[in-house]
Formats: sequence, C-alpha cells, structure tokens
Amino acid sequence: MVTQAVLLAAVSQDPPLIDIDYTLLVQAGIFLVLFVVMRKLVFLPYLQARRERDANIGGARNEAKSLDIDCTERTQRYEERLMAARKEAATGRAQRRAEGTSKGEELLTDARQRADAKLQAARVRIAKSVPAAELALRTRADQLAQAIASKVLGRSV
Repeated sequence: MVTQAVLLAAVSQDPPLIDIDYTLLVQAGIFLVLFVVMRKLVFLPYLQARRERDANIGGARNEAKSLDIDCTERTQRYEERLMAARKEAATGRAQRRAEGTSKGEELLTDARQRADAKLQAARVRIAKSVPAAELALRTRADQLAQAIASKVLGRSV
C-alpha cells in the first residue's frame, strides 16, 4: 500500500513550471533581438538626452554662479564707491560749514566793530551836545518858572 501511494504520488505530480526544450532558445532569441532593438531605439537615445540635459543644466548653473559672482563683485565695488562718495561729501560739508562759520564770525566781528564805532561817535556827539542842551533847558526852565509864577501870582515877576 505504501508502494502504491508513492507511485500514485509520483504519477500525480504537477508538470514543471518551465519546460527546458527548444522554446527556451526561441524565448532567448526574442529577448536578445528585443534587447538590441530597444537599446538602439529607446535606451541609447534616452541616455543621450539625459546627458545633454545634464550638460545644459550644468552649463546654466555654472553661468548662474558666474553671474552671481559678477553681481556680487559689482555690488561690492558700487558700495565701496558709494561709501567713498559719502565720505567725500561729508568732508566737503564739514569744510563748507567751517568756511561758513569763519565767514560768519568775520562778518559778525566786522559788524560789531562798525556798530561800536557808530555807538562811540554817537556818544561823542551826545557828550558835545549835552552842555548846550542843559543850557537851553535851564534857560527854558527859568522862562517857564517865571511864566508859571506870573500866572499863579497874577502879576509879572
């Protein structure tokens, strides 16, 4: 009975998944033909297009880097020139301010001297005219006193 079961099991086995016969050679031939055709028509053009794309992207990146470096250098030069111009303008402003201040002081000193001279001349004129004015006032005061006394007393004094 065991022998029968072993024989029955051997006969009832499923056929193998792959039959190794002439169809394997046909399949290998089809694979090689398709490999060569696909390589020529698909893979090589695809790889060439990728290489060109990478080269273009790399070139654009290199160009962008060089433009960025150039822009940075130009910006730095511009800022240096701008700082130099600002320093020069500040120096010029300080110089003009100093010149203006000194010129203003000169004008003020000159005006003070002229004012002092006019004031001194006026003081001299006033000092010369004081005795004459005092004499005129005394005379006029005497006349006014006599006129007031005459009116108050009702007679001539």
